[in-house]
Amino acid sequence: MKRILLIIALIALLVGGYFGYQFYHKAFSINTPPVLENNVLLIPSGAVLEDVIDSLLVNGQILDEKHFRWTAGKMNYYDGTVRKGRYIIPARQVVRPSYPCCVGASKRRWD
Repeated sequence: MKRILLIIALIALLVGGYFGYQFYHKAFSINTPPVLENNVLLIPSGAVLEDVIDSLLVNGQILDEKHFRWTAGKMNYYDGTVRKGRYIIPARQVVRPSYPCCVGASKRRWD
């Protein structure tokens, strides 16, 4: 009996971990390319969400439209909440470890 409960708990933990990772990946993964040619997004007055997404895609400022739409929905960013303006889109920062175990490592490894 204990073995069955342990197996069920393990399966529940694995399934929960899988869905938790999927949520984390959608919500917190970086969605901008490492290098941006144009990091300014201009949103005109009267723009809707589709216009914003189209501008982001045309300028190459997002990597995954599906994740952007999901995040916009979770943040209640719909047609009525689009604000006009000039926005700066930061490029993705590459984090390089600075601890002693990597002192002799090649630079190419982290690019």
